[in-house]
Amino acid sequence: VMRDYFVGLPEIGLIDNTHTFSMAQVFRCPGMVKVANDPKTIAIVEQYLGAPPMILSYDAWSSPPAETPMGAQSFHKDYNDIKILKLFIYLSDVDAGGGPHTFVPGSHRHDMICAARDRYGDEEAFNKWFLGDLRKSDEDVQRIFREAVELTGPAGTCFLADTSGLHKGAVPTTSTRLLAQVTYGIFPAVFVDAPRPQGPNIFKRSEEVYTNHLFLKPNCETKGHEQSH
Repeated sequence: VMRDYFVGLPEIGLIDNTHTFSMAQVFRCPGMVKVANDPKTIAIVEQYLGAPPMILSYDAWSSPPAETPMGAQSFHKDYNDIKILKLFIYLSDVDAGGGPHTFVPGSHRHDMICAARDRYGDEEAFNKWFLGDLRKSDEDVQRIFREAVELTGPAGTCFLADTSGLHKGAVPTTSTRLLAQVTYGIFPAVFVDAPRPQGPNIFKRSEEVYTNHLFLKPNCETKGHEQSH
């Protein structure tokens, strides 16, 4: 159902090899809010973040086959919040040629970053490369860190990733990749404060209201807390 919803939307402009859907379109996708609020997922996210999570954004995009990577198809780090976790949902079959999510294990951890900096040999140059350069080449990542891991799977595959580590959506070479994403954080978008669609409160527990309060219509948050008592 989710895949059919996005396939049926009018095609928008191609930027960096990617058709990006608006947050309002993603938010209204049937089943999206339910998937984002799955209790097991929320429990894992809260344990990882060390605090009750809030949903910062809903995103989705379609990436057709291309020859040259552009934008987020090169290694990079995300800065959506002080601490983040993202839920990725493959809405198409993703094999090695379908643009798999690719990440460098441990590149979000302080000890791994320090070890990589020591191997680099020049602290100032490493900090500029790791923290300053927006995009990073495959060759540099492999030389400074380690081999990256590709996550493949059929449509419906879901996984959580800390994208403060090095990662990319590999450029598809044989098939179009359709992907949805939910970003969980602690603060209401410290670095990015994009306009958010809002809907009625469908939640009864105060914890659920808190997780979703950035997407609830005015006064819904108070109403949700009253319903939970």
